[in-house]
Order: sequence, then C-alpha cells, then structure tokens
Amino acid sequence: MYRGPHQSQRELMDNEVFVFGRCEVRVATREVLLSGAPRAMEPRPFELLVYLIRHRGRIVSKDELLDKLWSFDFVTASVIARAIMKIRKVLDDDGDTGELIKTVHRTGYRFMGEVREKAVPAPVATPPAAPASASLPSASTGPSSAASSASVPTTLALLPFENRTGSGDLDWLELGLLSLVVRDLGAHPRLQVSSIPSLLNALQAVPKDAAFADRADDLTRLLGVRHVARVEVHGGPLRFELRCTLVGEGRTDSTMLAATGLPNLGRNLVRWLEARFFPGEAAAEIQADAGDSVLGRALQAIAEQKWTLALELLAAVLRLEPQHLGAQVERLRALVALDDSAAFELGDALLARLREEPNQAAEAAVHFELAQAHVRRRVNDKAKHHLEEALHSAPGKAARESVIATTLLRANIAINEFDFTVASALADRAETLCNGNGSVFDQLRILSLRMVIEGETGSMVQAWTHARRAAALYRDHGVLVGQARAECNVANASASLGHFRMAEEHGEAGLAISRSLQVPTDSAVSAMLLCGVYRQLRKPASLARVLSILESVDTGDGPRNEGFRLVGRAHYALAIGQIGDAAWKLSQAADEAAAKGQEMQLHFVLPLLAGALIHDGQLDAADDACRRIASLTKLARDRNLQGALWHSQAQLALARGDRERAIALLRKGRDVAPLGWWNAHARLDGAWLCIEQGRSVEAVELLRGLETWLDEHPAGLAVAARLAHAQGRSGEARAAHARLAAGIDGALPTWLAELGECYEAQQMTELPFAPCVVTWM
Repeated sequence: MYRGPHQSQRELMDNEVFVFGRCEVRVATREVLLSGAPRAMEPRPFELLVYLIRHRGRIVSKDELLDKLWSFDFVTASVIARAIMKIRKVLDDDGDTGELIKTVHRTGYRFMGEVREKAVPAPVATPPAAPASASLPSASTGPSSAASSASVPTTLALLPFENRTGSGDLDWLELGLLSLVVRDLGAHPRLQVSSIPSLLNALQAVPKDAAFADRADDLTRLLGVRHVARVEVHGGPLRFELRCTLVGEGRTDSTMLAATGLPNLGRNLVRWLEARFFPGEAAAEIQADAGDSVLGRALQAIAEQKWTLALELLAAVLRLEPQHLGAQVERLRALVALDDSAAFELGDALLARLREEPNQAAEAAVHFELAQAHVRRRVNDKAKHHLEEALHSAPGKAARESVIATTLLRANIAINEFDFTVASALADRAETLCNGNGSVFDQLRILSLRMVIEGETGSMVQAWTHARRAAALYRDHGVLVGQARAECNVANASASLGHFRMAEEHGEAGLAISRSLQVPTDSAVSAMLLCGVYRQLRKPASLARVLSILESVDTGDGPRNEGFRLVGRAHYALAIGQIGDAAWKLSQAADEAAAKGQEMQLHFVLPLLAGALIHDGQLDAADDACRRIASLTKLARDRNLQGALWHSQAQLALARGDRERAIALLRKGRDVAPLGWWNAHARLDGAWLCIEQGRSVEAVELLRGLETWLDEHPAGLAVAARLAHAQGRSGEARAAHARLAAGIDGALPTWLAELGECYEAQQMTELPFAPCVVTWM
C-alpha cells in the first residue's frame, strides 16, 4: 500500500549502516564490506550480526537469540555457535575469543566493537504507476496482473514438456529439460515452482485427455499454485521452437521462442517467464553449462526413479565438468535412493566444498539427502543434525515445499523416538508454513503426521478423525498415490476403536487400490493389516484369501518380504487354532526383526509371540518373551508397549492360576495404555475375569466406553453375553451369544459353546470358566 513520503521506524532501521574497524555493515542491502571489499555472508549469520550490533550494550542470551532469530525452527543453541563461527570468518575475527564478538560462557554473546552508526535515508516513495505492458510476443486475455509483491511469492507449476519434434531420442526433454527450467527458475527469490515429484503425483489425479484449462484448474487446486504453464517443443535438430501457454489469475499468455539447442531454448523460456511475472526487472544471468543436455537426460532418469541410469548419465556430465555442483548434488540424491554407502563420502566432500564456495540452496539439499541416508540406517542423531543444518542453511527464498518436507522428516524421527512434544511442535510449524495455501499433498502429509501423534498419545478418536479426513481428501481430489495407505490408516484407527466393520471395509479398499496401482509395499501393508483384522474377527477363510495375496507380493526386499509372510502365516495359524505353529513362526519373525534392528516390528511381534507361547503351554518361553519386551529401549516412553507387557504378564498369571494377580495386572494395563488396542484388550479381559468372580459392578466400570467393541468384536460379544447373563438379562445374553456364533467362521470353542447352553437354560451356577483370556478365545 502506498504510504506517501513518511518512513516507518522499520524502514529507518533497515537503512542503517554500521561501521567498526575495517568493517561496514549495510542493513538495507544486506552487505558486509571489509576494507571496502564485499564479503559474502549467509542470511542467518547476517541477521545475528545485526541483532548483536543493535544490542551491543549488553550480553544477549542464547535463549533470546533462539526466540528472535530462530523462532520457527526447532533447533538447539548449537546453531548459534555455528553462525558465530561463520560471522568471525567473514570479519577476519577468527578464534574462540574473537575481539568483535565475545562469548560469555553458558550465557550468550556480546558485540564488543566500537560502532559508528550512520543512517542512509531511503529514497522517497512515489505512488506506484500502472505497469506498462510487457513487450512480449504474447496473446493475452483477461485483466493484466502486476508483479507479485515481495511478501507473496509467485507460484507456478510447469506441465511435462511435450515432445513434438518427431524424434524419440528427444523424449528426455519431457522431464529432463523441464527439470533444467525448474532449476533455473528456482534461483529467483520471488518465484516458487512445484517440484517434479509433486507435479507427477498431482498429474495422476488429473484426466490425461482433459482440456488444458481444466487440467490447469485441477493442478491449481491440488498443488496450491496460482499459475500453470504448458510447453510444446517443435523442430530440430538445428533449430528448435517452443510454444508456451501460461494461465493463472484470470489471464492467459502465450509465446513462441526459438533457439539452436534445447538447453538454450529452456533458458529463453526462463527469461520469458521471469519477464512475464516481474516486468521491468533486470534479467538474471543464467550460466550455460557444456553438459546441460546430458544433465537433462540424467534428470529425466531421476524423475522416473531410474537411479542406476541416472548415475551413468551424471558420470558423463562430471567427466565434462568435474566440478559441476548441480550434477554432484543429483549424484548424491541417486546414491541415497540406492542406499549406497558412497553417499556419505560424497555428502561430506560437498559440504566441505560449500564451506569454501557458499551456496545455501545446495547446502540445504545436501544436508537433507544425508539426513535421509542416516534415517535409512536408523542413525537418528546424525539425521537430526543434518535436518537442523538443512533448516538453518535454507535461504529465505527456499521453496516452501522443501522446507515443509524437511520439517516433516524431522517430525517423523521425533515420533520414532516417542518425543511427541517435539513432533507436535514440528507439525504446527509445517501447518504454519502451509498457511492455508499449501498443496493437497502438504495437507495430507501433515494430517498423517497428526494422526500418528494423536494415536500414540492416547487421543485415538482424534487420530481416527484425522485418518478419515485424509482418506476423504484422497478420494475427493482423485489422488491415487498414497490413498491405499490412507485407507489402511482409517482401518487401523477404526479397529483400535472397535469399529471392525469399518476397519474391514477400509482395509479391503486399501488392498484393492494398491493392487490396481501395482504398488507392492502398499499391497503388503494392506494385506498385513487385514490379516490382523480377520484374525481378531475369527474369519480364517477371509484371512486365507488375503494371505495368498501377501504371499505373492514382492516388495523388492527379500528379508522384508519374509517378515511380512511369517507374521501373516502366524495370524492364519492362530485363526485356525494351530497355536504351536503360530508361536514358531512368530519366534522366527522376532529373530529376523531383532537381527535387522527393526524395533518397531518387535513392538508388534513380541506381545503376539508371548500370547501364543502362553496358550501353547510354553510358559518359560513366554517369560523370556516378556523379558524381551521389557528390554526394548523405547518401553519407558511407549505407553502402548507398556500396556502390551502388562497384558502378557496378566496372561501368564492366569495360566499359573493366579486370577487376582491377573486382574490387577490388567487394571495396570488399562491405566497405562492409551485408548486403543491394548487398552480395550485389558478392559475386556479384566471384565471377563471380574464377572467370573461375581464382581459385575467392577466389570461394568471396566467396560464403560467400549460400546463398539461389545457390539462388533467376538470377544466383546462374548463379554456382553456373559455380563447380561450375570445380571439376569437372559434374553440379551442369548441374543449376544447368537450374534457371536453367527459372526465367526467355524464352531465356537467348547467352553464358550457350553456357556451358550447355560444361557439358554438360564443356569446361574456352576458355569464353566474360560481357560484363557477371552480376547484369545
């Protein structure tokens, strides 16, 4: 908004110039001069230097600096020390006891230089004139749009380029030349271009045969962008033509450009787009690289996830230009995707180079890739360090998408470490970055994160709500990639709350979607989930059908395949009463998970193994399984795992004839486990034992809030029938028992069938006792 000639206090501060010793700091232009020569300083160290100078009369605490300069970053005080080191290097003030910036041990920092301050008045503002029409070879419709304000970046999605040259050898321009253009456009501080992976995800939800205007509307909605461009490439081999149509904000522009080579054609497109979005702004110089054509082919392979081919092509680029930074970063990305240990050496070498040749965007990208490499190896401390550095290194103009991705990866590490306070704060930060305008994919990632956080901290109803909202977003926007996982999340949350009909419905939907898309990992996850659901529902026929699918899935990871199959087979063995066979398979699965360091898999397998061993009469082996659960490193922070351990120990107590101890342990499980699977099992089994002891009032108290379990789960129906009979409600007891018998495959266990006869005869005494907890009937 035009404010006339008056300058705000903010503007006066931004035009300060600080002079001390040989140094001059110009705030408005973010320049640092040493003996009159400009010195490069990264944005965050520059902001820190200016803050310390402005507060030079006192010691500035580390907490204050984190609050003022890193308020949206979840970082530690170590980032300040690194920024101070970079400032000292630029100012030739090296050493731990620099003369200009004093470190006050365990407290903070103080600027010690003698400062001469001079204010440079800002140019008097004049009312903005209407922008002149850009002199471009374009045909426009709709109202003219001015350049975006500095505070709101222009957002753009470029469709894969269309090869109309008639040469199949040039198919690499579809995503390869597109990637080169995205790279060059990304250098502009006020322009954010959707990444290739996000674009390809979105395109799967857009009809291929739709008109361009309709596809543009869909992409605007899915990616949260304001402009979409379509590009066709014609001609060749000596001269190429490019035809671009750009739509957005009620305006359509088109142009035709020509060049002798495809990389030059791409650079011409970059200049045209920048001139269209920022008329009157001097065009930035775009460096031409000899290896751009080969690099474009490599980027095409990366976009198609053909990592080995990408490495071969990148090697060709690096033979031409050994110091090509972009090619080195892309090589790192491919090595990480292949889980190649060479990524660590290359990443460290790149960071060493970037310390001498600062490039914030490249540094942030290297740190992010190294973080992913360490996550794959489960080295979380190093992964967190690199993510912290990635957030610290990211330039102020960094694409929102990449910052959100970094934040969410850091949040996922926090979840794996059961640090839900940190995870929740990072989810909040990601949501702030979206600011209501993020892509559908950003929203889905944040919803999935919140679902896990809420589920693990006991807010299962809220987790269920997030899961259902995410699945609805996938369906409403026609996004298929990820929808299978979303359906499985709804199924899992539904089962945790006792909504087993809904769990079955969404689990089957997830399996069908993943198989139709031919995504093996999602198929395996969906099948595994359904195996567990059908075991709980006592439906071995349905379980056998799903298990046959699981047996045929190949995720590309042999040991992982076998782990999935062992657990699926164990579910089936339990469902048909082959307890010993189930225990043997679960023991194998636990040993495999332990050998590979898959502790999260052990959280699931070991409690199931303990139960199988108990019901097979192998009580000493079950004791060992309980000790293995108790030795898991995350037990102290994982309340679900604690609930599983109490439940296993309660089963052992019952198997040894100590019903009172079993009830007490189940109550402990109820108290510690958040609402969900283990909490419900503890309450159902505790209620059953209380009813057998004639303590119906205690049973009613334990069952409060489990209405869905009592209505849909076989164990819940058994408990509902037993309680109704104990309270003299014979008709309700018979009805619940009949529903139980009709809902499962095959015959009821003998003791449960005998109880049904007692309900029919209204026999109130000498009722048979269950030989096990009812959830294991």
